[in-house]
Amino acid sequence: MSFYEKYLKYKNKYLSLVKLEKDIYFQEDSITKYKLNNNLIGGNPRPIKLFFVRHGTGIHQWAAEKKNDTYDALEWENPCYRDSLLVEEGKVEATKLKPYFEENQINLIYTSGLRRTVQTMCHALNVDQIKTKKIPIFSTDNLNEKKSVGKLNQELPIPPNCPFDKETFMKYIQNNKYTKDIFELFNCEDINEGNRCTLDSDDSMERRIDEWFNKMVINLKRNESINNVGIFSHGIIIKDVIVSYLMKRFPSIDIFIRIFKTEKIILLKEYLEIQRQELIAKGIPQDKIYTKLYNCDIIIFEFDLNIL
Repeated sequence: MSFYEKYLKYKNKYLSLVKLEKDIYFQEDSITKYKLNNNLIGGNPRPIKLFFVRHGTGIHQWAAEKKNDTYDALEWENPCYRDSLLVEEGKVEATKLKPYFEENQINLIYTSGLRRTVQTMCHALNVDQIKTKKIPIFSTDNLNEKKSVGKLNQELPIPPNCPFDKETFMKYIQNNKYTKDIFELFNCEDINEGNRCTLDSDDSMERRIDEWFNKMVINLKRNESINNVGIFSHGIIIKDVIVSYLMKRFPSIDIFIRIFKTEKIILLKEYLEIQRQELIAKGIPQDKIYTKLYNCDIIIFEFDLNIL
């Protein structure tokens, strides 16, 4: 029911609540023009902040970037490393986010269904606080990274000894020293059964982000105490899928980024333009330029829940 329809149905009630101020216009029988004053008609705004965190450095990145002798330079393409863990450097990166999240207390948590985002969450947030406050944690494959493909753009075969199923994920949470004490707070209903190594098209990615977002909104509306949501996911998913989704759904709201390396908070579009100009200066052709999030960069998005 629209505001206008509600007005007609509950006209006397509204008129008893609404003060005649300059930003409210009405006639005896119908509203000809109005501005919705949240304090008078729609209730107080319900600001929600979403903090999208890219995980810290994982084994797959370390192998590709450091070209360590232990791994082949293309080891990151190995499907066994799709669910790779953080290296020590990645844990340190995540721990450096703690002061920021002490200022911005998270009261609802989402992670992808991959272990490196769970690890990043544990090091970036205060696990004791999560336990004490009983902060719910939802892990979902909807926030998973897209599956890597080989250089020939072909889906890589999954080795038979490569565990990537719900049971493995649940055992990890139950037995890991950081998560075993908060295991009961995890909701893993959206972790798929069986082997979850599937290649997603951009269309299906947007569909599953839409599914995740709508479920999150339901959780937010059920609990009025939630205002800050920590979402631990992956660089490509956050920048190329989630940000695009938010821009379509909330075209007038700015999206910010907290840059891990400098701790500055600026508009995301400015950050990506700086990257683009740096790549141009290095002689990278326009069609080869790709901007990205780095480890532990945080996308910050604030919106009014009451508009949904």
